Amino acid sequence: TFHALEWLEKNRSMFKQHVFAPVCLEASVANPQVALMIEAIVPVSTLKMFVTQCDEDYHTFTREVNDRQRLRVDVVRFNRPLDSFRPQMSQSDVRALGFDGYALEFIDAPAPVLAAMCSRDKVHEIPIAVGKVNNERIESEKLFKEYVSDGTRFIITVGRYGSRSATVMTTRVRSDIRLLSSEGESDEVRATRDRLRQEIDDIRSKLDENEGKQRKLSVREQKVRDGHRNIEAREEELRIERQRISKEVATWERQKVHIETRRAQLSSMVSEEQRGEDGGRVQAERQKIEQQLRDNAQERAEALAEIADSLTTMTDLVHRLALVGLGGQSEARQLAELKAEASRQREAIIEAQKLYEQAESSYNLAKAKAKQCLEETRKLTDEMTDDERQAVRDEQARRGRVTLEDLEIELSTCRQRLSMAANSGLSSRIMEQYEERKQRLARMESSVLELELALRQTRKRKLRLRERWEKPLDEIVQKIGTKFSEMFDQIGCMGEVSLQRSGDGV
Repeated sequence: TFHALEWLEKNRSMFKQHVFAPVCLEASVANPQVALMIEAIVPVSTLKMFVTQCDEDYHTFTREVNDRQRLRVDVVRFNRPLDSFRPQMSQSDVRALGFDGYALEFIDAPAPVLAAMCSRDKVHEIPIAVGKVNNERIESEKLFKEYVSDGTRFIITVGRYGSRSATVMTTRVRSDIRLLSSEGESDEVRATRDRLRQEIDDIRSKLDENEGKQRKLSVREQKVRDGHRNIEAREEELRIERQRISKEVATWERQKVHIETRRAQLSSMVSEEQRGEDGGRVQAERQKIEQQLRDNAQERAEALAEIADSLTTMTDLVHRLALVGLGGQSEARQLAELKAEASRQREAIIEAQKLYEQAESSYNLAKAKAKQCLEETRKLTDEMTDDERQAVRDEQARRGRVTLEDLEIELSTCRQRLSMAANSGLSSRIMEQYEERKQRLARMESSVLELELALRQTRKRKLRLRERWEKPLDEIVQKIGTKFSEMFDQIGCMGEVSLQRSGDGV
Protein backbone atom coordinates (compact mmCIF):
# COMPACT_ATOMS: atom_id res chain seq x y z
CA THR A 1 0.00 0.00 0.00
CA PHE A 2 2.84 2.40 0.81
CA HIS A 3 4.58 1.79 -2.55
CA ALA A 4 1.27 2.24 -4.39
CA LEU A 5 0.67 5.54 -2.55
CA GLU A 6 4.18 6.75 -3.46
CA TRP A 7 3.55 5.92 -7.11
CA LEU A 8 0.14 7.68 -7.03
CA GLU A 9 1.58 10.94 -5.66
CA LYS A 10 4.19 11.01 -8.45
CA ASN A 11 1.78 10.15 -11.29
CA ARG A 12 -1.48 11.98 -10.51
CA SER A 13 -1.38 13.66 -13.94
CA MET A 14 -2.26 10.27 -15.50
CA PHE A 15 -5.79 10.43 -14.02
CA LYS A 16 -8.78 12.47 -15.15
CA GLN A 17 -10.18 12.99 -11.63
CA HIS A 18 -8.73 12.93 -8.13
CA VAL A 19 -7.83 9.45 -6.82
CA PHE A 20 -8.13 9.22 -3.05
CA ALA A 21 -5.37 7.76 -0.87
CA PRO A 22 -6.11 4.75 1.40
CA VAL A 23 -9.21 5.24 3.56
CA CYS A 24 -7.17 5.28 6.80
CA LEU A 25 -5.39 8.44 5.54
CA GLU A 26 -8.52 10.17 4.23
CA ALA A 27 -10.80 9.40 7.21
CA SER A 28 -10.54 10.43 10.86
CA VAL A 29 -12.69 10.09 13.99
CA ALA A 30 -12.73 12.72 16.74
CA ASN A 31 -13.57 10.44 19.68
CA PRO A 32 -10.98 7.70 20.46
CA GLN A 33 -13.66 5.38 21.90
CA VAL A 34 -15.77 5.76 18.77
CA ALA A 35 -12.66 5.16 16.63
CA LEU A 36 -12.14 1.80 18.35
CA MET A 37 -15.75 0.80 17.65
CA ILE A 38 -15.56 1.89 14.00
CA GLU A 39 -12.36 -0.14 13.51
CA ALA A 40 -14.26 -3.13 14.91
CA ILE A 41 -16.88 -2.93 12.11
CA VAL A 42 -14.61 -1.74 9.26
CA PRO A 43 -12.04 -4.39 8.19
CA VAL A 44 -8.39 -3.58 7.52
CA SER A 45 -8.86 -4.26 3.80
CA THR A 46 -11.30 -1.35 3.61
CA LEU A 47 -8.99 0.97 5.56
CA LYS A 48 -6.15 0.26 3.08
CA MET A 49 -8.13 0.55 -0.18
CA PHE A 50 -7.85 3.33 -2.79
CA VAL A 51 -10.99 5.06 -4.14
CA THR A 52 -11.40 6.29 -7.73
CA GLN A 53 -14.20 8.46 -9.15
CA CYS A 54 -14.51 7.22 -12.75
CA ASP A 55 -14.14 3.95 -14.65
CA GLU A 56 -11.20 5.17 -16.75
CA ASP A 57 -9.16 6.08 -13.63
CA TYR A 58 -10.05 2.69 -12.11
CA HIS A 59 -8.74 0.82 -15.17
CA THR A 60 -5.61 3.02 -15.29
CA PHE A 61 -4.83 2.34 -11.61
CA THR A 62 -5.34 -1.42 -11.85
CA ARG A 63 -3.28 -1.62 -15.06
CA GLU A 64 -0.33 0.39 -13.73
CA VAL A 65 -0.29 -0.79 -10.08
CA ASN A 66 -1.81 -4.28 -9.99
CA ASP A 67 -0.77 -5.59 -13.42
CA ARG A 68 2.55 -3.88 -14.20
CA GLN A 69 3.98 -3.40 -10.68
CA ARG A 70 2.24 -6.52 -9.28
CA LEU A 71 1.28 -4.75 -6.04
CA ARG A 72 -1.52 -6.43 -4.10
CA VAL A 73 -3.67 -3.42 -3.20
CA ASP A 74 -7.43 -2.84 -3.32
CA VAL A 75 -8.96 -0.13 -5.50
CA VAL A 76 -12.72 0.45 -5.86
CA ARG A 77 -15.11 2.48 -7.97
CA PHE A 78 -18.73 2.92 -6.82
CA ASN A 79 -21.36 4.77 -8.87
CA ARG A 80 -23.81 5.50 -6.04
CA PRO A 81 -23.60 8.99 -4.47
CA LEU A 82 -23.43 9.42 -0.70
CA ASP A 83 -26.97 10.90 -0.50
CA SER A 84 -28.49 7.65 -1.80
CA PHE A 85 -27.49 5.67 1.32
CA ARG A 86 -30.43 5.85 3.76
CA PRO A 87 -30.73 3.85 7.01
CA GLN A 88 -33.87 1.84 7.74
CA MET A 89 -34.47 3.66 11.05
CA SER A 90 -34.34 7.43 11.55
CA GLN A 91 -31.63 9.02 13.67
CA SER A 92 -34.12 10.18 16.31
CA ASP A 93 -35.47 6.64 16.77
CA VAL A 94 -31.93 5.27 17.01
CA ARG A 95 -31.01 7.78 19.72
CA ALA A 96 -34.23 6.93 21.57
CA LEU A 97 -32.91 3.35 21.89
CA GLY A 98 -29.77 4.65 23.67
CA PHE A 99 -27.39 4.80 20.70
CA ASP A 100 -25.19 7.81 19.98
CA GLY A 101 -25.90 7.54 16.23
CA TYR A 102 -24.87 5.62 13.14
CA ALA A 103 -21.18 4.99 12.50
CA LEU A 104 -21.29 7.16 9.37
CA GLU A 105 -22.07 10.26 11.46
CA PHE A 106 -18.74 10.07 13.33
CA ILE A 107 -16.42 9.62 10.32
CA ASP A 108 -14.82 12.71 8.79
CA ALA A 109 -13.83 11.95 5.17
CA PRO A 110 -14.54 13.10 1.57
CA ALA A 111 -17.93 12.11 0.16
CA PRO A 112 -16.61 9.49 -2.34
CA VAL A 113 -14.66 7.77 0.47
CA LEU A 114 -17.74 7.70 2.73
CA ALA A 115 -19.84 6.33 -0.15
CA ALA A 116 -17.29 3.55 -0.65
CA MET A 117 -17.42 2.66 3.07
CA CYS A 118 -21.25 2.61 2.95
CA SER A 119 -21.26 0.34 -0.11
CA ARG A 120 -18.66 -2.02 1.29
CA ASP A 121 -19.31 -2.16 5.06
CA LYS A 122 -22.78 -0.59 5.57
CA VAL A 123 -21.52 2.03 8.05
CA HIS A 124 -24.76 4.00 7.45
CA GLU A 125 -26.84 1.12 8.91
CA ILE A 126 -24.72 0.16 11.97
CA PRO A 127 -25.54 2.14 15.16
CA ILE A 128 -22.96 2.58 17.92
CA ALA A 129 -23.16 3.56 21.59
CA VAL A 130 -20.39 4.31 24.06
CA GLY A 131 -22.61 3.16 26.93
CA LYS A 132 -25.03 0.25 27.34
CA VAL A 133 -28.32 -0.30 25.47
CA ASN A 134 -31.27 -2.67 25.85
CA ASN A 135 -29.80 -5.71 24.11
CA GLU A 136 -32.78 -7.97 24.85
CA ARG A 137 -35.23 -5.66 23.09
CA ILE A 138 -32.98 -5.24 20.06
CA GLU A 139 -32.47 -9.01 19.76
CA SER A 140 -36.12 -9.91 20.31
CA GLU A 141 -37.45 -7.31 17.86
CA LYS A 142 -34.56 -7.89 15.41
CA LEU A 143 -34.09 -4.15 14.94
CA PHE A 144 -30.53 -4.32 13.58
CA LYS A 145 -28.30 -6.94 11.99
CA GLU A 146 -25.22 -5.44 13.63
CA TYR A 147 -24.47 -2.81 16.29
CA VAL A 148 -21.78 -1.86 18.83
CA SER A 149 -22.32 -0.82 22.44
CA ASP A 150 -20.26 -0.66 25.63
CA GLY A 151 -17.10 -1.94 23.92
CA THR A 152 -18.81 -5.03 22.40
CA ARG A 153 -19.77 -5.77 18.81
CA PHE A 154 -23.08 -7.64 18.32
CA ILE A 155 -23.95 -9.53 15.11
CA ILE A 156 -27.53 -10.87 14.92
CA THR A 157 -28.21 -13.70 12.45
CA VAL A 158 -31.82 -14.75 11.78
CA GLY A 159 -32.54 -18.25 10.50
CA ARG A 160 -34.21 -18.55 7.10
CA TYR A 161 -36.35 -21.57 7.92
CA GLY A 162 -38.39 -22.93 10.81
CA SER A 163 -38.97 -20.60 13.76
CA ARG A 164 -36.55 -18.01 12.32
CA SER A 165 -34.82 -17.71 15.67
CA ALA A 166 -32.04 -15.19 16.12
CA THR A 167 -28.42 -16.09 16.87
CA VAL A 168 -26.23 -13.43 18.49
CA MET A 169 -22.44 -13.41 18.15
CA THR A 170 -20.46 -10.96 20.33
CA THR A 171 -16.89 -9.74 19.99
CA ARG A 172 -14.98 -7.44 22.31
CA VAL A 173 -13.63 -4.26 20.73
CA ARG A 174 -9.83 -3.93 20.63
CA SER A 175 -8.27 -1.55 23.14
CA ASP A 176 -5.78 -0.04 20.69
CA ILE A 177 -6.30 1.88 17.48
CA ARG A 178 -4.63 0.25 14.47
CA LEU A 179 -5.04 2.51 11.42
CA LEU A 180 -7.72 5.16 11.95
CA SER A 181 -6.49 8.46 13.37
CA SER A 182 -8.28 9.42 16.59
CA GLU A 183 -7.94 12.75 18.27
CA GLY A 184 -6.52 12.04 21.67
CA GLU A 185 -4.22 14.99 21.08
CA SER A 186 -4.68 18.61 22.09
CA ASP A 187 -7.08 21.08 20.50
CA GLU A 188 -4.14 22.87 18.91
CA VAL A 189 -2.90 19.69 17.18
CA ARG A 190 -6.46 18.87 16.08
CA ALA A 191 -6.91 22.39 14.69
CA THR A 192 -3.59 22.11 12.86
CA ARG A 193 -4.63 18.71 11.46
CA ASP A 194 -7.98 20.14 10.24
CA ARG A 195 -6.28 23.20 8.75
CA LEU A 196 -3.74 21.06 6.90
CA ARG A 197 -6.49 18.74 5.68
CA GLN A 198 -8.46 21.76 4.37
CA GLU A 199 -5.36 23.17 2.69
CA ILE A 200 -4.67 19.80 1.07
CA ASP A 201 -8.28 19.62 -0.18
CA ASP A 202 -8.06 23.16 -1.62
CA ILE A 203 -4.74 22.40 -3.29
CA ARG A 204 -6.16 19.16 -4.66
CA SER A 205 -9.12 21.05 -6.13
CA LYS A 206 -6.80 23.56 -7.79
CA LEU A 207 -4.57 20.73 -8.95
CA ASP A 208 -7.53 18.88 -10.47
CA GLU A 209 -8.62 22.09 -12.22
CA ASN A 210 -5.11 22.70 -13.54
CA GLU A 211 -4.82 19.08 -14.63
CA GLY A 212 -8.07 19.48 -16.58
CA LYS A 213 -6.72 22.61 -18.27
CA GLN A 214 -3.47 20.80 -18.94
CA ARG A 215 -5.31 17.92 -20.61
CA LYS A 216 -7.30 20.36 -22.78
CA LEU A 217 -4.13 22.21 -23.74
CA SER A 218 -2.45 18.89 -24.48
CA VAL A 219 -5.30 18.03 -26.87
CA ARG A 220 -5.01 21.45 -28.50
CA GLU A 221 -1.25 21.08 -28.68
CA GLN A 222 -1.68 17.69 -30.35
CA LYS A 223 -4.03 19.25 -32.90
CA VAL A 224 -1.55 22.06 -33.54
CA ARG A 225 1.24 19.52 -33.91
CA ASP A 226 -0.87 17.51 -36.37
CA GLY A 227 -1.59 20.68 -38.35
CA HIS A 228 2.08 21.57 -38.24
CA ARG A 229 3.00 18.12 -39.55
CA ASN A 230 0.44 18.49 -42.36
CA ILE A 231 1.89 21.88 -43.26
CA GLU A 232 5.39 20.47 -43.20
CA ALA A 233 4.26 17.67 -45.49
CA ARG A 234 2.67 20.24 -47.82
CA GLU A 235 5.83 22.32 -47.64
CA GLU A 236 7.84 19.25 -48.65
CA GLU A 237 5.51 18.76 -51.59
CA LEU A 238 5.97 22.40 -52.57
CA ARG A 239 9.72 22.04 -52.29
CA ILE A 240 9.61 19.09 -54.66
CA GLU A 241 7.34 21.11 -56.94
CA ARG A 242 9.78 24.02 -56.78
CA GLN A 243 12.61 21.71 -57.78
CA ARG A 244 10.54 20.47 -60.70
CA ILE A 245 9.76 24.03 -61.76
CA SER A 246 13.43 24.96 -61.41
CA LYS A 247 14.27 22.11 -63.73
CA GLU A 248 11.64 23.32 -66.18
CA VAL A 249 13.03 26.86 -65.97
CA ALA A 250 16.50 25.50 -66.69
CA THR A 251 15.04 23.62 -69.65
CA TRP A 252 13.33 26.80 -70.77
CA GLU A 253 16.63 28.69 -70.53
CA ARG A 254 18.32 26.03 -72.62
CA GLN A 255 15.54 26.27 -75.16
CA LYS A 256 15.93 30.03 -75.15
CA VAL A 257 19.61 29.66 -75.96
CA HIS A 258 18.72 27.16 -78.64
CA ILE A 259 16.15 29.58 -80.06
CA GLU A 260 18.67 32.38 -80.10
CA THR A 261 21.06 30.11 -81.92
CA ARG A 262 18.39 29.17 -84.44
CA ARG A 263 17.45 32.82 -84.77
CA ALA A 264 21.03 33.66 -85.62
CA GLN A 265 21.01 30.84 -88.13
CA LEU A 266 17.75 32.18 -89.53
CA SER A 267 19.20 35.66 -89.83
CA SER A 268 22.15 34.19 -91.66
CA MET A 269 19.81 32.30 -93.93
CA VAL A 270 17.78 35.45 -94.56
CA SER A 271 20.94 37.23 -95.53
CA GLU A 272 21.78 34.41 -97.89
CA GLU A 273 18.25 34.58 -99.31
CA GLN A 274 18.66 38.26 -99.91
CA ARG A 275 21.84 37.50 -101.77
CA GLY A 276 19.84 35.09 -103.90
CA GLU A 277 21.55 31.92 -102.82
CA ASP A 278 19.21 28.96 -102.65
CA GLY A 279 16.08 31.00 -101.89
CA GLY A 280 13.63 28.09 -101.76
CA ARG A 281 15.58 26.08 -99.23
CA VAL A 282 16.12 29.09 -97.00
CA GLN A 283 12.44 29.97 -97.05
CA ALA A 284 11.43 26.46 -95.95
CA GLU A 285 14.03 26.43 -93.23
CA ARG A 286 12.85 29.83 -92.05
CA GLN A 287 9.26 28.69 -91.75
CA LYS A 288 10.33 25.61 -89.80
CA ILE A 289 12.37 27.69 -87.35
CA GLU A 290 9.52 30.18 -86.88
CA GLN A 291 7.16 27.31 -86.04
CA GLN A 292 9.65 26.00 -83.45
CA LEU A 293 9.91 29.50 -81.98
CA ARG A 294 6.13 29.72 -81.62
CA ASP A 295 6.01 26.28 -79.96
CA ASN A 296 8.80 27.18 -77.54
CA ALA A 297 7.10 30.48 -76.69
CA GLN A 298 3.86 28.61 -75.93
CA GLU A 299 5.67 26.12 -73.65
CA ARG A 300 7.47 28.99 -71.92
CA ALA A 301 4.19 30.79 -71.23
CA GLU A 302 2.64 27.63 -69.74
CA ALA A 303 5.71 27.02 -67.55
CA LEU A 304 5.61 30.63 -66.31
CA ALA A 305 1.92 30.24 -65.42
CA GLU A 306 2.63 27.07 -63.42
CA ILE A 307 5.53 28.80 -61.63
CA ALA A 308 3.28 31.73 -60.70
CA ASP A 309 0.57 29.41 -59.32
CA SER A 310 3.11 27.42 -57.30
CA LEU A 311 4.67 30.56 -55.86
CA THR A 312 1.22 31.86 -54.85
CA THR A 313 0.33 28.56 -53.12
CA MET A 314 3.70 28.39 -51.38
CA THR A 315 3.36 31.99 -50.10
CA ASP A 316 -0.08 31.20 -48.68
CA LEU A 317 1.17 28.04 -46.94
CA VAL A 318 4.19 29.86 -45.49
CA HIS A 319 1.83 32.51 -44.10
CA ARG A 320 -0.41 29.85 -42.55
CA LEU A 321 2.63 28.04 -41.12
CA ALA A 322 3.78 31.27 -39.47
CA LEU A 323 0.32 31.78 -37.91
CA VAL A 324 0.23 28.19 -36.65
CA GLY A 325 3.75 28.55 -35.25
CA LEU A 326 2.75 31.68 -33.32
CA GLY A 327 -0.37 29.92 -32.00
CA GLY A 328 1.68 26.87 -31.01
CA GLN A 329 4.15 29.06 -29.11
CA SER A 330 1.28 30.69 -27.19
CA GLU A 331 -0.27 27.31 -26.36
CA ALA A 332 3.13 25.91 -25.37
CA ARG A 333 3.72 28.90 -23.08
CA GLN A 334 0.32 28.41 -21.40
CA LEU A 335 1.01 24.68 -21.07
CA ALA A 336 4.41 25.38 -19.48
CA GLU A 337 2.80 27.83 -17.04
CA LEU A 338 0.14 25.27 -16.08
CA LYS A 339 2.78 22.57 -15.64
CA ALA A 340 4.78 24.91 -13.39
CA GLU A 341 1.64 25.72 -11.39
CA ALA A 342 0.82 22.00 -11.10
CA SER A 343 4.37 21.35 -9.88
CA ARG A 344 4.05 24.10 -7.27
CA GLN A 345 0.70 22.67 -6.14
CA ARG A 346 2.25 19.18 -5.83
CA GLU A 347 5.11 20.63 -3.78
CA ALA A 348 2.57 22.40 -1.54
CA ILE A 349 0.70 19.12 -1.04
CA ILE A 350 3.94 17.31 -0.21
CA GLU A 351 4.90 20.07 2.27
CA ALA A 352 1.47 19.97 3.90
CA GLN A 353 1.66 16.19 4.16
CA LYS A 354 5.12 16.48 5.72
CA LEU A 355 3.76 18.88 8.36
CA TYR A 356 0.87 16.52 8.95
CA GLU A 357 3.24 13.54 9.30
CA GLN A 358 5.49 15.55 11.66
CA ALA A 359 2.50 16.25 13.90
CA GLU A 360 1.59 12.56 13.84
CA SER A 361 5.22 11.56 14.46
CA SER A 362 5.56 13.93 17.43
CA TYR A 363 2.40 12.58 18.96
CA ASN A 364 3.44 8.94 18.44
CA LEU A 365 6.96 9.68 19.74
CA ALA A 366 5.53 11.16 22.93
CA LYS A 367 3.34 8.09 23.41
CA ALA A 368 6.26 5.74 22.79
CA LYS A 369 8.48 7.68 25.22
CA ALA A 370 5.82 7.54 27.92
CA LYS A 371 5.39 3.80 27.34
CA GLN A 372 9.18 3.28 27.48
CA CYS A 373 9.42 5.18 30.77
CA LEU A 374 6.60 3.08 32.19
CA GLU A 375 8.32 -0.16 31.11
CA GLU A 376 11.65 0.97 32.57
CA THR A 377 9.94 1.86 35.84
CA ARG A 378 8.29 -1.56 35.99
CA LYS A 379 11.59 -3.27 35.15
CA LEU A 380 13.44 -1.38 37.88
CA THR A 381 10.67 -2.27 40.31
CA ASP A 382 10.94 -5.96 39.42
CA GLU A 383 14.75 -5.91 39.91
CA MET A 384 14.58 -4.33 43.39
CA THR A 385 15.74 -6.40 46.34
CA ASP A 386 13.62 -6.97 49.42
CA ASP A 387 15.58 -4.31 51.33
CA GLU A 388 15.04 -1.79 48.55
CA ARG A 389 11.34 -2.60 48.41
CA GLN A 390 11.10 -2.13 52.17
CA ALA A 391 12.91 1.22 51.89
CA VAL A 392 10.43 2.35 49.23
CA ARG A 393 7.48 1.26 51.37
CA ASP A 394 8.92 3.14 54.35
CA GLU A 395 9.37 6.26 52.22
CA GLN A 396 5.81 5.95 50.91
CA ALA A 397 4.50 5.48 54.46
CA ARG A 398 6.41 8.61 55.54
CA ARG A 399 5.18 10.72 52.63
CA GLY A 400 1.82 9.05 52.13
CA ARG A 401 0.56 7.11 49.07
CA VAL A 402 1.77 8.96 45.94
CA THR A 403 0.09 8.12 42.65
CA LEU A 404 0.94 9.14 39.12
CA GLU A 405 -1.85 11.68 39.31
CA ASP A 406 -0.32 13.24 42.43
CA LEU A 407 3.08 13.44 40.75
CA GLU A 408 1.57 15.16 37.71
CA ILE A 409 -0.25 17.65 39.96
CA GLU A 410 2.94 18.34 41.91
CA LEU A 411 4.91 18.76 38.68
CA SER A 412 2.31 21.20 37.32
CA THR A 413 2.37 23.17 40.59
CA CYS A 414 6.16 23.40 40.54
CA ARG A 415 6.11 24.61 36.95
CA GLN A 416 3.58 27.32 37.78
CA ARG A 417 5.59 28.46 40.77
CA LEU A 418 8.79 28.56 38.74
CA SER A 419 7.01 30.51 35.99
CA MET A 420 5.69 33.05 38.53
CA ALA A 421 9.13 33.43 40.06
CA ALA A 422 10.75 33.92 36.66
CA ASN A 423 8.18 36.45 35.45
CA SER A 424 7.57 38.57 38.57
CA GLY A 425 10.37 37.64 41.02
CA LEU A 426 7.90 37.23 43.91
CA SER A 427 10.10 35.10 46.17
CA SER A 428 13.54 33.56 46.21
CA ARG A 429 12.27 30.71 48.40
CA ILE A 430 11.06 28.86 45.29
CA MET A 431 14.56 28.59 43.84
CA GLU A 432 15.91 27.54 47.23
CA GLN A 433 13.33 24.75 47.41
CA TYR A 434 14.24 23.74 43.86
CA GLU A 435 17.96 23.56 44.77
CA GLU A 436 17.18 21.58 47.94
CA ARG A 437 15.13 19.04 46.01
CA LYS A 438 17.82 18.83 43.36
CA GLN A 439 20.46 18.13 46.03
CA ARG A 440 18.20 15.55 47.67
CA LEU A 441 17.73 13.78 44.34
CA ALA A 442 21.50 13.81 43.84
CA ARG A 443 22.01 12.25 47.28
CA MET A 444 19.40 9.60 46.54
CA GLU A 445 21.08 8.80 43.21
CA SER A 446 24.44 8.58 44.96
CA SER A 447 22.93 6.25 47.56
CA VAL A 448 21.49 4.03 44.81
CA LEU A 449 24.88 3.89 43.08
CA GLU A 450 26.58 2.94 46.35
CA LEU A 451 24.03 0.16 46.93
CA GLU A 452 24.57 -1.15 43.39
CA LEU A 453 28.35 -1.09 43.93
CA ALA A 454 28.00 -2.97 47.23
CA LEU A 455 25.73 -5.52 45.54
CA ARG A 456 28.28 -6.15 42.77
CA GLN A 457 31.09 -6.51 45.32
CA THR A 458 29.01 -8.98 47.35
CA ARG A 459 28.38 -11.08 44.26
CA LYS A 460 32.09 -11.10 43.44
CA ARG A 461 32.98 -12.23 46.98
CA LYS A 462 30.35 -14.94 46.72
CA LEU A 463 31.93 -16.23 43.52
CA ARG A 464 35.43 -16.20 45.03
CA LEU A 465 34.23 -18.13 48.11
CA ARG A 466 32.47 -20.63 45.94
CA GLU A 467 35.60 -21.24 43.89
CA ARG A 468 37.49 -22.05 47.12
CA TRP A 469 35.18 -24.80 48.42
CA GLU A 470 33.45 -26.08 45.28
CA LYS A 471 36.40 -28.08 43.87
CA PRO A 472 37.34 -29.82 47.17
CA LEU A 473 33.69 -30.63 47.72
CA ASP A 474 33.49 -32.24 44.28
CA GLU A 475 36.54 -34.40 45.09
CA ILE A 476 35.04 -35.54 48.42
CA VAL A 477 31.70 -36.35 46.82
CA GLN A 478 33.48 -38.25 44.03
CA LYS A 479 35.38 -40.39 46.54
CA ILE A 480 32.19 -41.04 48.49
CA GLY A 481 30.43 -41.98 45.26
CA THR A 482 33.23 -44.41 44.32
CA LYS A 483 33.10 -46.17 47.71
CA PHE A 484 29.34 -46.18 47.61
CA SER A 485 29.33 -47.83 44.16
CA GLU A 486 31.87 -50.47 45.27
CA MET A 487 29.76 -51.38 48.32
CA PHE A 488 26.65 -51.65 46.17
CA ASP A 489 28.52 -53.85 43.66
CA GLN A 490 29.31 -56.30 46.47
CA ILE A 491 25.63 -56.80 47.18
CA GLY A 492 24.72 -56.93 43.46
CA CYS A 493 23.13 -53.46 43.22
CA MET A 494 23.92 -50.17 41.54
CA GLY A 495 24.12 -46.75 43.17
CA GLU A 496 25.98 -43.46 43.14
CA VAL A 497 26.31 -40.19 45.05
CA SER A 498 26.46 -36.91 43.07
CA LEU A 499 25.79 -33.20 43.47
CA GLN A 500 23.01 -31.51 41.52
CA ARG A 501 23.79 -27.85 40.74
CA SER A 502 21.11 -25.23 40.28
CA GLY A 503 21.53 -21.82 38.73
CA ASP A 504 22.35 -20.06 42.03
CA GLY A 505 24.18 -22.70 44.10
CA VAL A 506 24.68 -26.36 44.93
